[in-house]
Amino acid sequence: MSYPEQGRSPKHPYDGYGQPPQDPDPQGMSTGAKVGLGCVGVFAAVVVLGIVGAVVGAGDDDTGGSRAPAAGASSSAPAPDDARASGAPAPKSSPEPEQEPEAEVETAALPDLVGKGLQDAQDTSQAAGFYYLDSHDVTGQGRFSILDRNWKVCDQSPAAGEHPTDTKVDFGVVKVEESCP
Repeated sequence: MSYPEQGRSPKHPYDGYGQPPQDPDPQGMSTGAKVGLGCVGVFAAVVVLGIVGAVVGAGDDDTGGSRAPAAGASSSAPAPDDARASGAPAPKSSPEPEQEPEAEVETAALPDLVGKGLQDAQDTSQAAGFYYLDSHDVTGQGRFSILDRNWKVCDQSPAAGEHPTDTKVDFGVVKVEESCP
C-alpha cells in the first residue's frame, strides 16, 4: 500500500490521525514466555523472603543453640564432688532470687444457670466476671449451638458458687423445644 501524498510506504498502514500503531511486542517474547518469566520472578522473591525471615527469626527462639551460658554459669567450674576431692573450698552458691509474690486470684460468684436460655446464661456469666465460656450438646449428637437463643442450659460445670474468674464455664445444652436428658 502506498501513500503518494506522504511520499513513502509505511510498515503499518496509517492515515495520519491519532497515534501510529505500535508493534504488539517490541522485544519479541511470546505471552507464554512472559508468564513463565513472571512465575520465576515471584518464586525467586518468595525464596529470598523465606531466607531473610529464617535469618531474622533465628535469634528469636529460646532453644539455646549456640548462645552463651547464662550469667553466673561457668562451664569451667568444677563439679561439687571434684572440688571436695581436690581440697579446694566448694564454691558458694548464690542466693535464690526472690520470687515476686503471686498475684491474688480474682474470684466471683457463679450463679446457678440451669434452666435458663444459653444466651442469657452467657450474658449472666460475663456480667459476673467469667469470660471463658463453652457449651456442648448433652444429647450426644454433637450439634453446635450456633444460634445461642435456640438452646437452653441443662447443666453447668462448675456448679454455682465462688470460683476464680479465669475458670472455664461449660454449659450442657439442648434445643429449646427439647427436654433435658
